[in-house]
Amino acid sequence: MKIVRAFALFLSCSSLPFACGPAVAESPQDTDDAYSVNRTLAAADGRSVEVADANETLRIKLAMAQLLWPVDLGVLKAPAEDAKFRDQIKALQSQMQAPATGDLTFGQATMLEETAQLLSERRVYGSGSAKVTFDISEDKNLVMLSGSLSMEDLAFPINSTRIACWKSDGTCIVATAYLDFHDTGYAGSPRLLDVTVEEFDITALSDANIIAVTENLCGGATLAIDIRTGTAKIVGVPDLVSESCQELHSSMTKAQREKIHVATLIDSSDASAKFFDARRAQGERLIYKPNLEIYDTAK
Repeated sequence: MKIVRAFALFLSCSSLPFACGPAVAESPQDTDDAYSVNRTLAAADGRSVEVADANETLRIKLAMAQLLWPVDLGVLKAPAEDAKFRDQIKALQSQMQAPATGDLTFGQATMLEETAQLLSERRVYGSGSAKVTFDISEDKNLVMLSGSLSMEDLAFPINSTRIACWKSDGTCIVATAYLDFHDTGYAGSPRLLDVTVEEFDITALSDANIIAVTENLCGGATLAIDIRTGTAKIVGVPDLVSESCQELHSSMTKAQREKIHVATLIDSSDASAKFFDARRAQGERLIYKPNLEIYDTAK
């Protein structure tokens, strides 16, 4: 099922290698020391430890400055050599609700950069039309809807989805274009645009409703359209019997494997506001507390 990529770990992990694939042995671990990781990378490029540490300090301080921390960008010493910087790192770790060691881990440094970026990112919308649109042809053979698919744990909430059902053909096509905001492990990861298309077979039809289904690798989905209200939703049910699917989803909890997912077509403006408001709130948690009032006044 191609459209499944728009549902977080829904029916198949085959299309989400960054989420489900095995970790690469050489990849830095979140618990690794941030400076040690950068020194290893620098050594491969023939750079010295001094240059590596200065670059890492600059990277960290620039992110902290975006979050209104009073860091000194004119001093690029590692925390071990700069007591003031080390104390600031400890305070930052406390706001992260992590042990205040003064030594940033790779995971913490990545979180810091990503959080800083959240405050300045531009909002995007999933559709040229902010509202859900509904159209039906004069002969009532073609039913069309467009908007953004939304659900509790949608992997790609910024999306534009179009649904077209041909009653005479007995099929519905669901096409979704979405932005991939997933983090691949490094701050500044590109946001990718992808498109999925899925065909559903109509199983029930009336002047009021259209019901269509599709079967996939590890489950099935039902599309339900209410023609009277111009609304649509997709209900996904996982395969709980197949051994191959059980093995594929072995890393999930029992609740995750058995969860039924419901995606509803909603206004793209509402989907965007919900998504970006949550991201901004996440970024605000790491703002330097004494300057939080200044930020609240300026935003």
